[in-house]
Amino acid sequence: MRLLAAIILSTLFLVSPAQAEPVNWLMPAYPPAYIPEHGETDRRWVGGGFAEQIQTWFTGHTTGYESEPIDASMSRIMSLMQSPGDKIYCLATTNPTESRAAFMVFSAPLYLQPSNRVIVRTDRAALVAPYLDAAGVIDLPALLRDPKAAGSVASGRVYSNRIDSALALAPDVDRQSSIQTPPKLLLAGRADWIVAYPREIEWAWRAGGGDAAAETRPYRTYAIAGEPPFIPSHIGCSKNAAGKRFIDQVDKAIAANPDRPWRLYMLAWLDREDRTAVEAAEPAGTR
Repeated sequence: MRLLAAIILSTLFLVSPAQAEPVNWLMPAYPPAYIPEHGETDRRWVGGGFAEQIQTWFTGHTTGYESEPIDASMSRIMSLMQSPGDKIYCLATTNPTESRAAFMVFSAPLYLQPSNRVIVRTDRAALVAPYLDAAGVIDLPALLRDPKAAGSVASGRVYSNRIDSALALAPDVDRQSSIQTPPKLLLAGRADWIVAYPREIEWAWRAGGGDAAAETRPYRTYAIAGEPPFIPSHIGCSKNAAGKRFIDQVDKAIAANPDRPWRLYMLAWLDREDRTAVEAAEPAGTR
């Protein structure tokens, strides 16, 4: 009888492990990082954004945690990150800023990604040619002064100090309330150029029927003079004891995987030229 009781007790321990701690992954509607269900979105992509894949990878490679995805606007995300208590709120891909560092803790860098670019329709490349230097880097303030080249940007978006200062001196440039609208205008031929991340124009192109395997694109991206060509992305979590413990485990997972397989999720949303440039800029031994 004692032997039977011992077997039953040991079985209970095997099937009833300690409860995992939830990691609340905050997910804005921001394709291709986060791809929510939407009327015009190919259902094959829903839930398969590169940030969603990253959060799944790291939840599976840390001990004692389970994933709890939460759809949220950026304003709600910033509010939850600053909420009291010891819940773990995280963003799977974010850029550390001085203001965010006050209430978020960040992992080691995950990968490099292209910074904001001037993106031009290939059939209107001649319009921006006078503003390119020998390395193909564009002078944005000079482009903004050219009334023949019609640009479009997102109003209310924080690009960078340099880009925002240049845009502030160009009141006539087209401004759209949604960050997803300028790429659509460019592809429709209603704008000659935009300022955006390369992954945003690639998403708009594929969502409109573009083939990821195609050799060419109807757009080209140009680095902006004075801007770093690439920026690191990090996982960012609420700056409390629980968030710091989770980030410690994330950093251990990063250190244990120098080939960084999660970077491939982001690279999949770049065209060949931008992907090659990112890979060339990454440290040796991480590709």
